[in-house]
Amino acid sequence: IPGTRAAIRLLRAMSGFDRIDRVTAVYRHVNGSKCQRSIMAAFRILSTLLVIASVVQFPAFAQTIRGTVLDDSTSRPIGAAEVTVLDTLGVVVTQAISDSSGRFRVAVTPGSYTFRVLRIGYTPTVTTLLHSPEGPELLSVVIRVPSVSALEPSVPYALTPIVVEAPPVQRFLATFRRHESLGMGDQVERREFEEWNPQQVTDVVRRLRGFTVLPNVNFGRLLPDGTTDMREYVLDVTGRPHHRTSALTECPPLVYLDGAYLGNSQRIDINTLPIDAVEAIEAYGRPVETPVEYQRAGNECGVVALWTRSGEPGETGSPFELGVRYGGTVAGGAFVGGRFGIHLITPFAGSFEFYPALYVVSSAFSRYQTPENSSWMAQLALRTTILSGPVPLYLGGGTVLVRPDPAYLAVMDDVEIDTRYMILVGANRQLGFARPFVEAHLLDFFSSSSVSAQLYLGFGMQF
Repeated sequence: IPGTRAAIRLLRAMSGFDRIDRVTAVYRHVNGSKCQRSIMAAFRILSTLLVIASVVQFPAFAQTIRGTVLDDSTSRPIGAAEVTVLDTLGVVVTQAISDSSGRFRVAVTPGSYTFRVLRIGYTPTVTTLLHSPEGPELLSVVIRVPSVSALEPSVPYALTPIVVEAPPVQRFLATFRRHESLGMGDQVERREFEEWNPQQVTDVVRRLRGFTVLPNVNFGRLLPDGTTDMREYVLDVTGRPHHRTSALTECPPLVYLDGAYLGNSQRIDINTLPIDAVEAIEAYGRPVETPVEYQRAGNECGVVALWTRSGEPGETGSPFELGVRYGGTVAGGAFVGGRFGIHLITPFAGSFEFYPALYVVSSAFSRYQTPENSSWMAQLALRTTILSGPVPLYLGGGTVLVRPDPAYLAVMDDVEIDTRYMILVGANRQLGFARPFVEAHLLDFFSSSSVSAQLYLGFGMQF
């Protein structure tokens, strides 16, 4: 084959591949046989590859350099030092990190290099030019790095101050923030929807993408499970027909409260949750955009997730509130039993709030002397919002412990503490952190002979 023998001789001279003789022998053996034509084609390909290989330069042997980084003053090894190998032009060739014994190893081709060493607490150090000789021999180097304290023991190094600024994020809204960052669905917070002046939760949901809020044509009718449908409005996926003749045609979204699944909106009326208790709302009209935490059977009709202001699962009350009040007993147009008090409001369970109060009662605050002009009075009660809006209305009940005036112990059958049952109703107004209120109490309401009414004015501060 033309050129083949010349290529074989060239390869044999360059690399000493004696086995190439076998190629020549094979060629001579098959030349002139019945397979000559096919073998000749194979040898043409082989000759081409051999000619290409004959002009390829073999790479030079890599040089391994082992080194040790030491403290210049104590000769102790320096671990975790960054060792960078630079060529004569200052270009980075390779890098390594020293181990706990200060040792490192790099592989380079023969040439001239410098080493740059960086380590916290030590001065950046660049070595003089180092020549790596030809051949596979190992080369060992020792790099000594002076510490900062050894050079300038009396000069402290002041770090540039780092200021991180970010709005505070409530712990219980961390999941809401993460879902918001995904850019799917629709999310809204209290600071946004308060501008809409909503009266109930559906007033917010109707403004979110993916859902339609419709009047419930089945209001008062029996549902398939035998219960009565008392929802004023129903939620449905946007784009579906807006006329409902049966609850069976409804496509109710799933409802989550503080991350916990409650059911679908046909079984759960989201308007039972006071709008004042809601801090944020998520809405997902399609399963493809629903976060994995809300993926479950039934989410083809979407998901509505509510986050309350208390931030604990199942708690839907107002934030912690501490307030002061003044009031007394209203009887026949006279105001008696005047009293000052302080109260506490904190979430209890569901939509209920724990509502204790402590009063100081004195005849100096009232027009007439009564057995209730005692030294103190305590209130233990629960309350819940029954009508949301700009001026929410709440209802509650509990007990009142009264310490009668000693002058009236005989009238009170010598009881030291009188226990009375109470129901209360009130209305408040949110004004920033302050919440003024007016509240009426009805004591011993089950007995017409001992029933008494009380009226209080005051305000609370939320924390």
